[in-house]
Amino acid sequence: MPTRTLSRFSGPYEVEEDLTSAEIQARRRPDKRIDYDTDVAYELAEVEHLAGYGVRDRNRIAEHLGITAEAYEKRLARTVGQIRGAGDRRCEDMLERLISEGRPFGVESLPVPDDPRLASTLLQRAHKAGRIRCVAVEPHTGTKVWQATNPAQ
Repeated sequence: MPTRTLSRFSGPYEVEEDLTSAEIQARRRPDKRIDYDTDVAYELAEVEHLAGYGVRDRNRIAEHLGITAEAYEKRLARTVGQIRGAGDRRCEDMLERLISEGRPFGVESLPVPDDPRLASTLLQRAHKAGRIRCVAVEPHTGTKVWQATNPAQ
């Protein structure tokens, strides 16, 4: 059975405009940023208010704000300061104390935070910032053992 090939364009190309790369990027990505001073500040105040009453379920918070849970997660990821619960703050404080002590520690040394992903996120941030380094890996579990690079920090 013969194979069909499509003919390629062989005519002359006409240049409509001569654009710089900055002009091309400006046309591709219009600035659609929201006004953080009003919208996000209001939403964060609402979230803090709900958190004060013990509402931690992100689906309920998103429903209260009138957005989907996925949109709420994206907005939370974009905001600089996330709302932290008491368990999250305890986890952050314990990590700071372990780094300042300089002893080797694992993720099990941290208290359980409200957000289950927070402990690994905190460890990753500290590692990327050069504050801790991996000194060992448990052979059967793969759990990393961390230690401060400079305990005086």
